[in-house]
Amino acid sequence: MQSVGGTVGVIPFYAGLAVSPGKIVRANLVNFTKIDTLSFGSGVNIVSSLIISDSFLYAGLAGSPGKIAKVNLETFEDEVLPLAYDNVTSLLVSGGFLYAGLFTPPGIIYKVDLSDFSIDSFLMLSRNRLNALAIADNFLYTGTDTIPPYVIKVDLSSFTEVSSLNLGGTGPGAKALAVNGGFLYAGTGSGPGNIVKIDLSDFSIADTLLLDTGEDDVRALLVSGGFLYAGLNTSPGNVVKINLSDFSKVGTLTFDSGEDYVGALGVKNSFLYAGLSTSPGKVVKVNLSSFAEVRTLTFDTGEDYVRALALQ
Repeated sequence: MQSVGGTVGVIPFYAGLAVSPGKIVRANLVNFTKIDTLSFGSGVNIVSSLIISDSFLYAGLAGSPGKIAKVNLETFEDEVLPLAYDNVTSLLVSGGFLYAGLFTPPGIIYKVDLSDFSIDSFLMLSRNRLNALAIADNFLYTGTDTIPPYVIKVDLSSFTEVSSLNLGGTGPGAKALAVNGGFLYAGTGSGPGNIVKIDLSDFSIADTLLLDTGEDDVRALLVSGGFLYAGLNTSPGNVVKINLSDFSKVGTLTFDSGEDYVGALGVKNSFLYAGLSTSPGKVVKVNLSSFAEVRTLTFDTGEDYVRALALQ
């Protein structure tokens, strides 16, 4: 276990809030309580994504212009890298670089050198408005917020667009991505939601799973223990459990009243955590073995709209 602020027995996790100025709540997995909150300065707005690399937490900020914040996990102090374009929606780290997807027309991916936290380059894509990023075998994949939705494939060695895959009538928007076992899974913003299974060997659609009525708008995907979990932007919030061995739905966990709009998912040990885009923001703890809600952490007034989670 780590020590935070001189207190032993802390396993921290982080929740990014889509407020202005942006905020990151640090909380403790051990007793599932809030530790403290980092509030960014004026103009550093709307935390849309979080990722941990080494001893730093990186936050994508969906303001105008877009920004990336680097947070020291020991001191909880930050520095901010401004971009030339707006609205960072997603972050990933690979090979010493941070990649940031932007919700712009056309879609843009920034490449940031983590050794000195500087912009290496950026790539303008053939499609608009990027929602999510995933990486497999030296290729980066991004989903677009378009009708129809597309998944775009980028070669990281040359940092060039290779191809794009039209997901057809499954949209609007490829809102969430996850990679497992040679397949990419894309969740769409339709009602009911669709989850598209993409074979990465030939970048083609292998299968599509249509969720049940009322299971709308997939906003987060996560793979754990042979299952895919899909967080839905519904009221109340839902998490759908899918068996990856046969790509079939196992069941749906519906949260309690007032626990709405799943915006982010994370996993640690045998528990799933769902960040809720409510006011104030909430994080729901779910036991994966029983697929049942265990406990809910509610943040303070003004700490609204959880859009991202990062667990160490």
